Parts: sequence; structure tokens; C-alpha cells
Amino acid sequence: MAMVIISQNTPCGSPVAREETHYARKLSAVVALVLSSLFAPTSASSAEPARVPQRTMVLSCDDTGSQTEIRPENDVFNYTPGRATDPARFSGPESWRPYYERINGACVGSTETILAWAAQKWGFDGLGYADVAKAMAVAETWWKQGFSADGRQVGILQVHLDHWPDGEPARWSTAYAADYAMAVVRSHFDGASWLGDTTRGNLADAIAAWECGCAANGDGWYAKIVFGYLAAKPWQRAGSPPEWF
Repeated sequence: MAMVIISQNTPCGSPVAREETHYARKLSAVVALVLSSLFAPTSASSAEPARVPQRTMVLSCDDTGSQTEIRPENDVFNYTPGRATDPARFSGPESWRPYYERINGACVGSTETILAWAAQKWGFDGLGYADVAKAMAVAETWWKQGFSADGRQVGILQVHLDHWPDGEPARWSTAYAADYAMAVVRSHFDGASWLGDTTRGNLADAIAAWECGCAANGDGWYAKIVFGYLAAKPWQRAGSPPEWF
């Protein structure tokens, strides 16, 4: 791969400079992910319960979704990888810890690629719902990573900073935001959250719990909207009202 070099004589605002900077940023993000995977510390206590989905992550995420960008305004966020969660900031039941510790936002790519990766990482494709993160992101932000409902809910899936420990990177990394939300939904589905068995094995209840933090709400408005988008897949119909993709 040829190294991208921006000439000192190229005006910073020119199309050439912007394009080269764009690809240089993408290259740097991928290199950072590779290095972090090679030199990540290991721990003898890193064993996780069998119920936590163990998936092989693809650094470039090339095989998890389309590389066509529907939301170009997400570009900087999409090519900013997340990081490992801070163990010192953990809070919640111990059954949630293995999920929290696996969050890292280790994906760069298009918005669709990142959302597909997050769902795959947490095993939703194996449940037959590979597009669940895409559908939830429609309901939350219309796939707009920079949107915030109130300044405290951030990222493409609106991670609530007052409720979720170490959620701040969700503000600046699309992958971290998606990874975090899917980890939470999966913990609800597995009965590993503070809601316990009340959401175990029920995806509608698990999805609803992301919005309300409550149990047995799978028949409520939020889950119905998400499943509606799962069926309609508005991201495949660019520019069609009322989805406006």
C-alpha cells in the first residue's frame, strides 16, 4: 500500500488535500487497530461465562456490511476506533462485568459496516437478527452519530452517560457506541443485567430494556418501532420518505 503524502504546496482546503487527509485518517485508524490487537495485555482472569458470545472480530470489518456510506457526516467518527473500557469505572451487577469488559469499539468502516459488526460481535446474527443494530440506530438517531437528544445521550445508539459507566467514547467513536449498546442488549437477552431472568431469551424485551431500563416491555412502542424497521430496512431505500435515508 502506497503511503499517502500531502504536499506542503497543496492548499489545506482544496479537494485534493481533503481527499488525501480522508484516506490518511482511514489508514491511520486501521494501523492503530492492528497494533492494539498485537500488543493488547492478557490476563489470567479474563475467562468469561460461556453465555457471553465469543466472536472473531475482523479488524477492517470488510465482511460485515456494505462499504457504501449513507451518512458521510459520520466519517470522522467512523474512522475513530474506540478503546477498552476502564475496569476502574465499572458499576453494576457482576454478571454484567464480562460484557462491559469486552466493549472496545474495535472497528472502522462505513456506518452500515460498523452496525453490522456490532450485531455480529454480540451474536445477534446467530439469533437471526443480523440487522438489529441497524434498526435500533434508525429509531435512535437515523444513523447520525453526532446527534444527541439531550447532551447526555450520545452516539449513534444514544448511550446514556448518566446510566452507563465509561460511556464517553460513544460520543466520538461510532464503533464504541454501537458496541456498547449491543453489549447491553445482549446482557438483557442473556439475563445477565440487573433485570435478571425477566428479559432472558426475549429479544423484544431486551431491546425495550435498552430504552426504558425496565422489564417485560417488549409489547411497548420502542420494540415495535425497532422491529418495524427490521422489516422495512429503510437504509436500503435511500431518499425515500418518510425514512429520508
